[in-house]
Amino acid sequence: MAIKALHVVIAVLAAFASHVGASDLPTCDFFHIPEGYLEASNGGAGNIKCKNWGSLEEAKSECLSTKGCDGFSFGGSGGAFSGCLKKNRAAGYNGNANYGGYHKNVMGCCGGESYSLQNGGSCSQIIATEQLVSQGKPAKQASLDFGGEASRGVDGDDNPMWSGNSCTHTEKQQNPWWQVDLGGTYQITKVVITNREDCCWDRLHNFEIRIGSENNSNLNAACISGQSLGKGETKSFSCPMVGRHVNIKIFDVEYLTLCEVKVYAMVAGASPTYRMLA
Repeated sequence: MAIKALHVVIAVLAAFASHVGASDLPTCDFFHIPEGYLEASNGGAGNIKCKNWGSLEEAKSECLSTKGCDGFSFGGSGGAFSGCLKKNRAAGYNGNANYGGYHKNVMGCCGGESYSLQNGGSCSQIIATEQLVSQGKPAKQASLDFGGEASRGVDGDDNPMWSGNSCTHTEKQQNPWWQVDLGGTYQITKVVITNREDCCWDRLHNFEIRIGSENNSNLNAACISGQSLGKGETKSFSCPMVGRHVNIKIFDVEYLTLCEVKVYAMVAGASPTYRMLA
């Protein structure tokens, strides 16, 4: 069959409820591959589990709660099973293009492995751009002092002066921390932090950034550690990690003040597209 230029518009399905049973699962966008399925040409694609799910939401829920699941197929309830969970960023049911594929890696199918789109063509890729994903998101911190609410860290105002009423402030304590919940799992690229410019700017020292899916930052991986910022300094830290929660902690008995924290991630647009690669 002749290979045709492929421009398949895929819809981002709304993230489902974050509570499934007693588990607090990260929300995640799944991308629908409506015409065919993705298969790893290196043989890395495989079934983690096949099951007769009663609904698309049930299949999504199980994929999110199953280690190693990066996508799944779903063909509607019926028969021996309705679809399979997949690993290694593959989605769809091998040998049956009628089973819709769902793929949760927003970086696309060409992120390090070779894939073919089985209804014709070679590899396709989701077009994504780097976007600010932290502004206005829920934030919390270890304690509160001088009215420096945690929400000030993501209010969009990077004024480094305390008098600008846009900096956070904890009490002086052992290992003070601040954290933002991005509301969903993202392919994070960098974290940008703005320090105070007036008095006490030197408090922001020996700090680390942790990123992950756990609300408890101690369970998440560290991006950087042992860092300090200068007077009024804004610094970007490269953090190519996947996660929902971003935590900043000072390892000392100290106050923690942040005048702005900006988390950037790769995000597909409201109507991302697949495009054929040469």
